[in-house]
Amino acid sequence: MNTDKTFEEKMAALRLQFFEQLENWQTELNHLDEKALPWSDKDIEHFIFVAHKLVGSGGTYGYPDISNKAKPLENELRALQGNNGDQNTAKEQLQILMHSINDALNDKNIDDKSDTSNPPLETENIHTPGDLPPAVLLVDDDQNVHDLVKSLIEHKARIDSVYNADQAFEKIERARPDMILLDDKMAEGISGM
Repeated sequence: MNTDKTFEEKMAALRLQFFEQLENWQTELNHLDEKALPWSDKDIEHFIFVAHKLVGSGGTYGYPDISNKAKPLENELRALQGNNGDQNTAKEQLQILMHSINDALNDKNIDDKSDTSNPPLETENIHTPGDLPPAVLLVDDDQNVHDLVKSLIEHKARIDSVYNADQAFEKIERARPDMILLDDKMAEGISGM
């Protein structure tokens, strides 16, 4: 990776990846919206996963409304799994989320979303010659977050990525990282706090 890229250039490239994924999720959500009720347990489980990804990534890429609208859908779908939810309410939450996704996709001009007031990302190493860079353990179930963090700090740190809490506990025991970056809520319901 070219470490001379500015923060804005890196974010613009990652935001493009996010929009590609967002378009895929939009297609999947449209299919769910078109399905007649009641939804199958398999559908509910899959869309809990999609909603969770949107909760975690919308705000990261400048669209907190997506995160804010995906959370009630995720909660209602989880309630449906426990037979405490209402599919009509979930469908309403789905339609509200889809509206936010449509707004974001209509507003995906990267130049308009970039903040050009940020200085270029420093590229010199933060460690002394001969020393190993700090070891960072990244724990997140969202590939977009992994891509973002790696892009921003891979030239300054050794990054080890894991995608769930069990993997994190194992890595922490073996590797003793200098820093751990945690997702605040993993898909399996474990909190990083």
